[in-house]
Amino acid sequence: MWKTLSSKVLLSRPPYFTVTQQEVQTDSGQIVPDYYRVELSNFVICVPFLPSGEVLSLRSYKHGAGQVSTFFPAGHVEEGEEPDTAMKRELLEETGYEVGRLVPLGSFIDNGNQVGSRGHYYVALDCSPVQAPDDGDLETLTQHHLRGEDIEAAILSGDMPVVHHVAAWHLARAWQRRQAGDAS
Repeated sequence: MWKTLSSKVLLSRPPYFTVTQQEVQTDSGQIVPDYYRVELSNFVICVPFLPSGEVLSLRSYKHGAGQVSTFFPAGHVEEGEEPDTAMKRELLEETGYEVGRLVPLGSFIDNGNQVGSRGHYYVALDCSPVQAPDDGDLETLTQHHLRGEDIEAAILSGDMPVVHHVAAWHLARAWQRRQAGDAS
């Protein structure tokens, strides 16, 4: 296990990101005087299934990808907020849908060496509309009801270019397969 010998914040823009320079000692004893960590805020993401079996997806311009993309409801976890509460809030804000049952799929970091961000992944079941969407963000969102094969096509064509959304889909599919195995 590595030891952190010193740590200095170079840039901090709460709640979005912090860049830290560390001096670390590796498990082999090597000293690295300028090891950088980039920590982004925690996020939540879900694959929302409708009672019809279709998946509620969104489309909007994503500046990081530089294109209009297909994606799932997602957003930042606010300070002091539990991830499941954040997910329910984000789903309601972005889509106007309420979740019947929220199933956690796990929490993962996106960069094994520098941290990046921690994502909390979910399947949202029995989602139903209860109000008009109010994303309130910089995005203009459109909703789409897709079948699984439509999502697979979006991934393969590059229309879902953000890895967190691709990972959410594959985690949701693995969960579905496990549920089908448990039912038999």
